[in-house]
Amino acid sequence: QEENIFRRTNYYISLDYPLDQNLSYIKHKRFKCTLNGKLDGMSNKETMYPIDEFGAIYTNDITIFRDIEDKGYELLSEPFYNMSAIALPAYHNPKTTNNYQQLTDKYAVGTRKKIENLFAIAYKNGHDSLVLSALGCGAFHNPPEHIALIFYNVIEQYAGFFKEIIFAIIDDHNTKKLMNPEGNYIPFKRILDGEIVEPPSILKNRMMIGPYKISNINDNKLTIKDFKIGDIPLCPNAAKCEHIMDYKHSRVFLHPSICPYGTSCKHNTNEIKPDIEVNNLSDYVHLQFFVHRSECKHGGKCELANKNDQEHLNEYYHPEFCSAGGHCSITEDSH
Repeated sequence: QEENIFRRTNYYISLDYPLDQNLSYIKHKRFKCTLNGKLDGMSNKETMYPIDEFGAIYTNDITIFRDIEDKGYELLSEPFYNMSAIALPAYHNPKTTNNYQQLTDKYAVGTRKKIENLFAIAYKNGHDSLVLSALGCGAFHNPPEHIALIFYNVIEQYAGFFKEIIFAIIDDHNTKKLMNPEGNYIPFKRILDGEIVEPPSILKNRMMIGPYKISNINDNKLTIKDFKIGDIPLCPNAAKCEHIMDYKHSRVFLHPSICPYGTSCKHNTNEIKPDIEVNNLSDYVHLQFFVHRSECKHGGKCELANKNDQEHLNEYYHPEFCSAGGHCSITEDSH
């Protein structure tokens, strides 16, 4: 797919711009994003390679001027202008488990971060639709079912931020191998085709909505933190981290979001151990990348919740305030 794009467009100019014979009169503007989220200009001597582990190259104003391969890449009568693309590398030959069908936790956590960065870059640059591939599921030997589920997990976080997401999946000579015996198309179609994901109806502290993290909800005021690529390192244990509520640990390592579905989550939230065969990879991925809290035993009568104790609120679910407020006449404990 990449080779096809390069043969039909001027995309290569942005990736290997010194190779362009017309460089003398084509003006390029190249920037690198710093750790604090600022864009610094790059000199002609600076290279973009190798791309950082969680880095990417965003290119806009690409022109498509040749037709498809089946038509011999003939010149288009009318070129297609202003296409944008994100170059982002998957892991090459990552370690797998579960008979080659599942990435080990280290590579699963890293892959989700890569995909999350891709979505953040696209959204921050004003795009409302995406065309994506089976990231790393060909020559790089990533298992397609696991990759598709990680994509779905990020889509849940970005529900409402994109109008449409299309996956362009082909089966070629790199499919029907140990890691993709069904090919790549079937697993992606099974997991993603026709899915409609709605934004969360209730917002909670420590929930990610798109590229933003809710840091505090108090008196109907919402405080959010902006997304920064490479801000702090990932916790390798993700949502299964035993120290996720430890303030010092959480300042040093990045952890996943609170589950957007709250107590109505449809996934099996019982503990699934990583060292045994996973029968439901969907549940495993969801539990690995979304934090699930227990319900407070005191419910709406919880004194700590009424005092807005943030540590307690971050650890336990509590009922929402009644919409009737002080006019509510229902006195049963269940309410």
